[in-house]
Amino acid sequence: MVKSVSMWMQKEHPNIDIFVEKDVQNDLSSQNLPFKSISTFDPQILPDFVISLGGDGTLLHISRLFSKKVPPILTFHMGSLGFLNSYDNPDSYPLAINRVLEGNFTMSRRMRLEATIFRNNYPHKNPIKKVFPYLNELVLTRCDSQVLGIQCSVNGKLLTTTYGDGLILATPTGSTAYSMSCGGSMVHPSVDSLLITPIAPTSLSFRPLILPSTSKITLRVDSNNDDATISWDGQSLSRKLTGKDWIEVRKSRHPIHTIDNQDATYDWTKNIKDLLYWNKGLSGRK
Repeated sequence: MVKSVSMWMQKEHPNIDIFVEKDVQNDLSSQNLPFKSISTFDPQILPDFVISLGGDGTLLHISRLFSKKVPPILTFHMGSLGFLNSYDNPDSYPLAINRVLEGNFTMSRRMRLEATIFRNNYPHKNPIKKVFPYLNELVLTRCDSQVLGIQCSVNGKLLTTTYGDGLILATPTGSTAYSMSCGGSMVHPSVDSLLITPIAPTSLSFRPLILPSTSKITLRVDSNNDDATISWDGQSLSRKLTGKDWIEVRKSRHPIHTIDNQDATYDWTKNIKDLLYWNKGLSGRK
């Protein structure tokens, strides 16, 4: 598909430069395709838009490429689920790309969250930290302990201490992923909010929460004897978190904009019905 799109672009729009990641060019080097490779994207020189050919994981990968400002993303479904993709037929790329070049399109704004990890210094901050944005969810889960205790604070005030397998902090975009599998609500991407979803909590009364996007969440392993792993959008740290480490999560200043097929509401509701079988019994599935 990369070959088809690039050759079509060269023929129909020869004045447009096409850039791909270095690994993509290496894989297709023998085919003499009309694009240039780039190893890292300069945040000061962004492309006009990005074409995503793949599944939901491809969009998460693009999010990691641009830690700050992100160009509009045109997504085509070529993966397994493709819930985050606007176009379910990759062969529709000529029409979709022409619409973008003509300026005849709308976009969905998807907020990202930004997490900061502080090491060995609770409750004091120091420069030893790692900052990263994420589009779907951050997951804090137990390692060797049978039950993991997590202190969760909102805007500096203790909300609760939860015990179980872990905790998920999700965006509205991520609400239809791991969070939903653990009982969290589905939230439209345009509704700026932050979801707190427990993973197998020991308390039946701990229901998932939806907080304003202005909230600042702090997570800390409750006991110095417990270890936890942290992952975000499929990425993870090699080092475990202990009771001396803590995490701050807040809304990122740099959201992602995906180009719609029809409009933001239609595309999302169509996907929850067609791909997630929302409110369909077994007889309603094809």
